[in-house]
Amino acid sequence: MLESNQRYQSLYAYNLDAIVSVDFDGKILNGNAAASSITGYDIEEIQGKSYYEFVIQEDIPKVEEHFNEALNGNFQELHLAIKSKSGKEIKLMLKFNPIIINTEVTGVYSIFKDITEQEQTLDKLRQSDERFRIISEHGHILITLLDKNGIIKYVSPSYQDILGYNFEEYKEKLFLHNTHPEDRPKLNEQILQSIKQGKSCTLKFRQQHRTRGWIWTEISADPIFNDEGSFVQMMVLTRDITMQREYEKRLEYLAMYDSLTELPNRRYFNEHLEKMVKDFNQGESSAMISLFVLDIDRFKDINDNLGHDTGDAIIKKFAQKVHACLKQDQVITRLGGDEFAIIISDCKERNEVVMLAKRIVEALQEPLEIFDTSLRVTTSIGIATAKTPTITEYCLYKQADLALYEAKRAGKNTYKIKEVTEMKEG
Repeated sequence: MLESNQRYQSLYAYNLDAIVSVDFDGKILNGNAAASSITGYDIEEIQGKSYYEFVIQEDIPKVEEHFNEALNGNFQELHLAIKSKSGKEIKLMLKFNPIIINTEVTGVYSIFKDITEQEQTLDKLRQSDERFRIISEHGHILITLLDKNGIIKYVSPSYQDILGYNFEEYKEKLFLHNTHPEDRPKLNEQILQSIKQGKSCTLKFRQQHRTRGWIWTEISADPIFNDEGSFVQMMVLTRDITMQREYEKRLEYLAMYDSLTELPNRRYFNEHLEKMVKDFNQGESSAMISLFVLDIDRFKDINDNLGHDTGDAIIKKFAQKVHACLKQDQVITRLGGDEFAIIISDCKERNEVVMLAKRIVEALQEPLEIFDTSLRVTTSIGIATAKTPTITEYCLYKQADLALYEAKRAGKNTYKIKEVTEMKEG
């Protein structure tokens, strides 16, 4: 648990992107060093203040809209401006990520980058004939100028540093030539739409790096028109977002997996159970569906007498023992505390379910080695099975929970099975 928390703190504290955590009311709870560096405020100065105090007036409505979307569990990204401590206006590219704990949204992470320099550079490019010289000084951005046929007419020297190719290697080639095949149709469609509407577009896609393989990049493409309104060329700004994508994947992982056992969590379980029941009710499987709900016998006594560190270690070992009893495509999830669940959809006979339950109970007869001490830990299992495709998730879980209660009353260290034969909601 400590190691997992340390990994998370490292991801938060030392991230190059600024991260600020915000509660439901838009009050700032905390932030990392990058947030302090961009805004000029020490985190202690802004804690407890409304997020909207720092946003320029005209951007507040769209920030409120995107913030509320994040509270509903949706990832959102937008461009906006804020005032730094010195009064300077800073342009940001910001993403609101919901903070999800045990399937509940408890707040929002505001993750942002300072793009003031890029925005200023783009403005200069639109106004000056020296666009190439200006942008080439910024080695962290790829600059590409395309003609009306999508042929590359200019690329900045930064191509050498970011993609590993000499910028001369790109001239007179199609812009899509080094794009991942799966991303080309969408990229082409977005650029054509941008030209048609006369508006810039932003898109994420993969490009080939000479030595690193496919890397994620993000472009901001601006169509340029002549005085007669005819499209003549496209200015494309590209940056490497590989680290950002990896960070986003890590956040998604944390939202769906338990940090202690690294098993899928309750949110994953709820979504997985909903899908499995839907498939079952649509008759997409000839097997029955079974739900195992299990916990550790007398776990509260263990925790109280031996301490939470030992309790955490037991939960991890217990999860490993049960997981080892399952087939490769069978998934165990941790619902919270010492409660776990397994959804089985490949057993055609009740006897197969019984055999799995016995295998789990028997596997736990062998003591667990915890901190150089052998501890005997047993489990009680409640199982609900259904053969008729007229059930709900609630019905299945309720019956499994009742079966678990019966197993406890029967003396623990055993299993009980209930067969669900019709839809019941309560």
